[in-house]
Amino acid sequence: MAKMDSVLGLKLVESAKESLKNASSAEISTGAGHDGDPEAAEIDALVAERTAAKKAKDFAKADKIRDELAARGIVIVDTPNGAIWKRNL
Repeated sequence: MAKMDSVLGLKLVESAKESLKNASSAEISTGAGHDGDPEAAEIDALVAERTAAKKAKDFAKADKIRDELAARGIVIVDTPNGAIWKRNL
């Protein structure tokens, strides 16, 4: 993936690294940082459902959830410690 990213010049790897750098370790481990977001619990549940689908190798379901969240302006970043999400401003 990194090679295709560099060939296409999309800088996805750099973007993911930057997102991780900007996220505190507490946000990554606990999902904190979404206080006051009225949809946080629902989004957390969908991200957990997507993670379970990926673990079960149901990639079509995982992709569908990711696409639904993207349509709502939610970006998911998969990290070694689990998936985190943020709103795309």
